[in-house]
Amino acid sequence: GTTRAAAADQNRRSASKEEDRRGEHSLKRTVLLMASGGVAAGLAKTAVAPLERLKLLRQLDAMGGSTLVGTLKQIVRTEGLAGLWRGKVANVGRA
Repeated sequence: GTTRAAAADQNRRSASKEEDRRGEHSLKRTVLLMASGGVAAGLAKTAVAPLERLKLLRQLDAMGGSTLVGTLKQIVRTEGLAGLWRGKVANVGRA
């Protein structure tokens, strides 16, 4: 009797520990996946930021009706290369 009860009790404790480990692993994996998704979204937004800036300026006709390439040159000439990423923080924040 007592040996069976002790063995059953030990099995329950082992199963409970295994469930705890699985739950912990699942939480770590979920956090890792969420973080990597956020990093990927930020990198993607950074990569297309110059195109977004060009699109916005063209929609607003802020460069006086010049061509796409003309708008690009105007940004680089007046604001430098970093001007292509102006407003990127707000754009990444929308992700």
